[in-house]
Amino acid sequence: MNTIRPLLIAFIALFLEVPTFACAMVKQQVIEDINQADFIVSANVEKYELVQHPEYKNAEFALFTIKIDRSFKGNLAGIQHVRWHNSTFGLPQTRPNPQLILLAGNFSSDSDEGLPQIYPLQVFQISCSSAFIFPYDRQYEEQVWRAVNGLISWDTLEDALYAEPVFSPAISSGSTPTESVIGRENQNDDYESNFGGVFSILAAVISSGFFAYFGFRLFGPTRRDA
Repeated sequence: MNTIRPLLIAFIALFLEVPTFACAMVKQQVIEDINQADFIVSANVEKYELVQHPEYKNAEFALFTIKIDRSFKGNLAGIQHVRWHNSTFGLPQTRPNPQLILLAGNFSSDSDEGLPQIYPLQVFQISCSSAFIFPYDRQYEEQVWRAVNGLISWDTLEDALYAEPVFSPAISSGSTPTESVIGRENQNDDYESNFGGVFSILAAVISSGFFAYFGFRLFGPTRRDA
């Protein structure tokens, strides 16, 4: 029993090393969820950078410096800074391909290691799904306004909003699926690859535990009768 306990502890420790950002299954983005955002704006991306918080080594985030083109919800204007953690997919290294984007976000109210006090605006992103950052064309302005005000369904804008990536796969970082506003077919590929990667890790961890346990039972020291 004294020998089994270290094996179990090692097994649990190995299991806990599975990356915390991994999702067992990535959720397909539901465009209507954008209604949960505190603000929805079209904006020019003036600057995009990765920022390391000076007081927290693991608090890396992306920072959009945007110039508001039109505020559809939330009454934002002028130059704004919007932070983005994107823990599900990792952070792209360089700025979006289209300079004009449609972006949804929230006014942060949690502590989040002191970051909201510096940058209180954050990109809206449901856990294990894509961020609400879309390429934007002013020809859709009236349709976006009508969708924000509940006069038409957001589904009518899907073809326009998912027409091209905001971040291309070539400039994304990390080994997890590319974070981008992508077509539905590519999204499904990312879901399968993300799920397959996490499943492989879990399968390897569980298999290692079973082999260690049964190997000990079969080949480990036996108790001798007194």
